Amino acid sequence: MVTDPSERPSLLVEVARAAVSEVGAAASVIVLIEGDSTRVGAAHGCQAKFDTWAPEVDVVGDELEREALALHPGCYTAARTAVLASGGELFGSLVVLFDNGTPVESSRLDMLAALADLTATSLVAVAQLERLEHANAELRATKLAVARSEKLRAVGEMAAGVSHDLKNLLNPLSLHLQLLQRQLRAADPAVLDSLGEMTTIVKNGSEMLERLRQFSRQTPDVSMSALSLDGVAEEAISIAKPRMASKPRAMPTLVRELSSPPPVLGQKGEVVSAVVNLVVNAIDVLDTPGKIVVRTGADRSGSWIEVEDTGPGMSHEVRDHVFEPFFTTKGEAGTGLGLAMVYACMVRHSGTAEVTSEPGGGACFRLWFPGVRP
Repeated sequence: MVTDPSERPSLLVEVARAAVSEVGAAASVIVLIEGDSTRVGAAHGCQAKFDTWAPEVDVVGDELEREALALHPGCYTAARTAVLASGGELFGSLVVLFDNGTPVESSRLDMLAALADLTATSLVAVAQLERLEHANAELRATKLAVARSEKLRAVGEMAAGVSHDLKNLLNPLSLHLQLLQRQLRAADPAVLDSLGEMTTIVKNGSEMLERLRQFSRQTPDVSMSALSLDGVAEEAISIAKPRMASKPRAMPTLVRELSSPPPVLGQKGEVVSAVVNLVVNAIDVLDTPGKIVVRTGADRSGSWIEVEDTGPGMSHEVRDHVFEPFFTTKGEAGTGLGLAMVYACMVRHSGTAEVTSEPGGGACFRLWFPGVRP
């Protein structure tokens, strides 16, 4: 009995051959049912005539035999079928064709039925293993998502506390610097320049703390409304475009592929910020003129927006950690919070953030949102 899903095609080929040799037929064909359609899984004999054969799902028994004979007019004199069914599951039919003109013996039909039963039993085992593998893959993905969410929650709680305490220190420091600047207007310009640099550092620190605060939020601060992802894409592109001017020697081509998917519920500013983050990252990774595509679409009862680039791509190790907070490949130029905030945004919107990438093959980030329920 075959149970490995990868060996199912070879199983069907062997069954088709056995139907000819053991049943004493001249040709055979296995018709598989897949959802609302059928296809030929294997054939032995006049195979070319069966390549494109796809009978209706409800065509069985005598009607299926007549269709098989009609494909080879004058070639065969009789056809017989056996249903491939086991464990309450219907997989299709095994059809054998005869050309000797004599009545088909009952012993041949018994052999055909036995072969069909054995084949159906193997197909049941294969189907069960496929379902088990699919369930295990979903379980692994769920465990990974839960672990990542728990890690985000823990880091978020820490970030919220650190952000609050440090902002309490930086705000008074900023006020004192402003006071010093007013008092020292006539002082040495070098002193004023130093104060200006200190003020800029404090401002940058406050902005980073604000990003930490945003990352730590578990739910949006404001109520959600219906969003057009096409509109989000246009606004994000408009905001991110000036960043392209900073790379005149590697100016990317920005392409829109917007398909007007159904609206989603979201907090517009936060979603736009997430998409801007993805577009800016795509601009930054392009060291030579390349292409950035912003797409929208719908699937899985929801809508999505994705940003794809033709950059250097990323290794599997980087791809597995890219949404983790403080993980960055930009060195000192990166904070490691951008994509973590994108992921946190999608968690708050009950959606998903996914990335597909291979070394040298660019990267594609997709943000999926559940559809708006009536």
